[in-house]
Amino acid sequence: MTDRGAVKAVHKLIQQQLHEGRVERRAAVEASAKSGKPAGPVTFTFELDSIFNHADSVHPIDIQTDLFCRELELYAGALVGPVVLVDRRERGAERVTVGRFRGTMSEMSWWQVDPPTHDLWRPTPESPRRCARSSDMPLRYVFTANGVRHPFRLPRQLRPPVLYERYLPSCGETFSLRVVEVDRDLGTFHEWHNSERVNAFWGEQGTIDHHRTYLENALADAHLLPVIGEFDGVAVCYFELYYVGEDHLGPHLPASHAGTRDYDRGWHALVGNSASRYRGPDRVGYWITAVTHFLFLDDVRTQNVYLEPRVDNAKFKGYLSQYGYNNLGEFDFPHKRASLMHISRQRFFQDVTPKT
Repeated sequence: MTDRGAVKAVHKLIQQQLHEGRVERRAAVEASAKSGKPAGPVTFTFELDSIFNHADSVHPIDIQTDLFCRELELYAGALVGPVVLVDRRERGAERVTVGRFRGTMSEMSWWQVDPPTHDLWRPTPESPRRCARSSDMPLRYVFTANGVRHPFRLPRQLRPPVLYERYLPSCGETFSLRVVEVDRDLGTFHEWHNSERVNAFWGEQGTIDHHRTYLENALADAHLLPVIGEFDGVAVCYFELYYVGEDHLGPHLPASHAGTRDYDRGWHALVGNSASRYRGPDRVGYWITAVTHFLFLDDVRTQNVYLEPRVDNAKFKGYLSQYGYNNLGEFDFPHKRASLMHISRQRFFQDVTPKT
C-alpha cells in the first residue's frame, strides 16, 4: 500500500494540476442571470500516473493498483465516484508497470480534506502525545478570569511545532506556519517591531526585554497562538491567531454572529521582513489565504474568521476584500477605531480557496 509520503506527493501533484489548469473543471449548474439560478458545485477531474514495481512479490501488479485506488479513498469526502484505472503500460526492460488513474472531486471539499492519518496540509506530529488540531480535543467548558465561558482550548504544548505547510506552485516555494520560539525568534521580533513601518500600526517599539516579555505573555495566553510565517524557512511574517469569544473583539460582533462564537477565530498580521521579494500583492495573497485556510482546518467547527484592522489601513483592507473578506462596519476600541472584516467557511472554500 502507498505510504504517507506517497499520498502527500499525490496531493501536491493534484494541487499543481489545479494551479496550471490541467484539470477538467465544471459546475453542476451554470450561473444564469436569465434564470436567476446560482452556479452549482464545482468539480474537477484529475489524472495521475503511478509506477508499480514487478519485483514486489508480496503485492502483484493487480493488487498494487487496487491498493493505490483504495489509498486515494482518504479523499472520500471530496471524491465524486471512485478512482479508476484507465490505462496500463508495461515497461519490460525496467520491470515496472505505469498505471494511469482518473477521479473526480468536489473542489470545495478537496481544500478541506485533512485526514489525521496523513496530515496533508501539516507535517505529521513527531510525538503521539501531540495533537494535530484543535478539533482533536474533547469538549468541556471552562471560564476565563473575567467570567467568559468557553470550550477548553488545545494547550500550546500539545501542538506540533509546525502547524501548516503548503507548496506554492506559482513561486516554487513552501509557505509554513510554526509556533513562536522565544529563544529562536526574539532577535527577529525585536528588529521588526523597532522598524517605523511596523511600529506605526503595532505601537510595540521597545527594548529586547520588553519584546521577550511580550512573546512570553503571548505564549502563556490560552486563547492566543503566536506564529511565524515562513517562505522556504525564511521568517517573513508574525501572526496572532485567537479565539474571538475570549478576545476583546467578542463584544463587538454583530448579534447575528453571536451563536457561533465558541469556535470562531480572529487574527492579527505583521509583515516584518523588508526584503522586496517578500512584499507585494502576490505574497500578501499567499499568506492571507494560508492563514485563513489553517484556521478553518484547525477545527471543523470554526464557521467564521475575523480581523479588526485600523480603519485607515485601506491597503490591507483592500487585500482582505480581494480574498473574500467582507467589511461588516466600524467600531471603537480604546486604542483605535477599527473595521470588522469577516469571512465564512462556505465563502472561503466555495468562492476563494487558497492562492497557489
